[in-house]
Amino acid sequence: MKKLLPTLVIICSILSCQDEISNEIKEQYNSNQQQNGSIIEGRLFFKSEEDFREYHSNLDSKEIDQISNEMETKLYSKNFISLVPYISEHSTPSVVEKISKSYSNSIPEDDILEHFDDLEDILGDDLFASLLNSNSEIQIGDDIYKYTDQGLFIVNKDKYNNLEKFILNYDVHSLNDVQNIQKFKNRLDYNPSGGLVQLEDGISHYINYSDDNFEENSKDSKNHKISNRNNFDLESIANNLAECNLKSPFLGNLFGTTKVCINRYQRRRRVKLKYYNVDLKLVYAIGIKVKNQRRHVLWFNERAEKIVLGINSITWGFHHKSDFSKIRNLRLSGVATYFVNNISTSNNPYHVSGRQIFKDNGFGQITHVSPYYSPKLPFEKKLKLDAVVEFALDNRLIKNEEDARFAFYKFAYGKVEGLLNQLGNDRLKRVGVVMITPDDYWVQFYDFSNSCNSCRRLEHVFDWGIMTPTFTYNFGAGSGSQDINIKSFSGDLKKSNVLGISAFGMIKNSNNWHGNKFNLGIKK
Repeated sequence: MKKLLPTLVIICSILSCQDEISNEIKEQYNSNQQQNGSIIEGRLFFKSEEDFREYHSNLDSKEIDQISNEMETKLYSKNFISLVPYISEHSTPSVVEKISKSYSNSIPEDDILEHFDDLEDILGDDLFASLLNSNSEIQIGDDIYKYTDQGLFIVNKDKYNNLEKFILNYDVHSLNDVQNIQKFKNRLDYNPSGGLVQLEDGISHYINYSDDNFEENSKDSKNHKISNRNNFDLESIANNLAECNLKSPFLGNLFGTTKVCINRYQRRRRVKLKYYNVDLKLVYAIGIKVKNQRRHVLWFNERAEKIVLGINSITWGFHHKSDFSKIRNLRLSGVATYFVNNISTSNNPYHVSGRQIFKDNGFGQITHVSPYYSPKLPFEKKLKLDAVVEFALDNRLIKNEEDARFAFYKFAYGKVEGLLNQLGNDRLKRVGVVMITPDDYWVQFYDFSNSCNSCRRLEHVFDWGIMTPTFTYNFGAGSGSQDINIKSFSGDLKKSNVLGISAFGMIKNSNNWHGNKFNLGIKK
């Protein structure tokens, strides 16, 4: 018996060590499983929203072929299936075949293809749609985000079975459910006011109801300006493009506003122009893009000889009263300030370089004010604006995007272009505008130069992030405008009272141009 006791102690010690080693291996395995971008139970996993945003940003900065290759090697090769696949003409046949097999054989190929198109439009961002799995889900920390035809459900992973019961009771469908997905007509009983609400322990629901009244502007815009000394022929081509018949996705504007127009120029080729402003709760995205696409099982982006995306204006309008008594006392119709970026040389009448502020005194005389330090608009740095024009206009007749665009071209365009010429800069390419009238503020963006050669798409992303796209605009050089009694105002690009867009997208292949233009006005 005395000999047996030491033997038992040794055996227990060995077993204890084995248990410790086993636990260490298990902990290491779980740690490896829960790395950002890892696949857990068929879903992509990220530790936090910020980690997801960083992952998306890094991937989105790459070329299309690089993104599709990374999706294939790091995700599709590990049996991850995207809600909307991210592929190019270089994707291997096995990837396309795997995607096709994930749907029932009873669903016609054309229905699946149209469904992918709708999903990409509903979600706005192509890459985001591809990072959701085939059940339209992604995991952030302990929460699973599930996108459905009734909005977004956020559920703790331990409560997922309860969500499945809820979905069944309320006839909710994942976005991949081609045959059963449907558009709801009335506000949801379980979330009638919208926003983020808790349904039960561990389950929340989010939807942003939209009461937008969409009005396609009836007047055709002839202000298709392209700022390139050798491209006046492109301006003429843009003016002669057909006006687009805008459409919304099948599910409408479930997560925000999406407007699409398509120019089918061959049986398997098309130009797709799209504006999107979507709030997916996890992220929001605001942008406009044009793509040249070819159909091979799925629509994918194909290289074109040239792509041009012209934004005559995108306008956000905010209702706000302003005191114009000082301007009226001076008998001025308006005053303007010009914030110019990147003056390349001081060999100019003002002997300045870098970022500088200039002011128009209302009588056509422009004077230099001071250096210019911080960006004025939320998209200024991202879109590399040549200048920001701030002007106060005593005019109560500006009510929509078309009026605001007309005012810019009439009162500011020639002056800011002339100023840039004086400063030795190239012709005006991209400009931001802040216009103050007695009743409203208007924030605008113009692009006269966005083109590329031998490319597949062009896109302007005005904002993409986790938080609400709010901003505070400071008038003048930071101390407020001396001409009107305003120092600053706050706005939200997703909640403007008026949204207006005048844009065109076109591609060149085999010496032929294809594309569309559209004018869109949204009143809220």
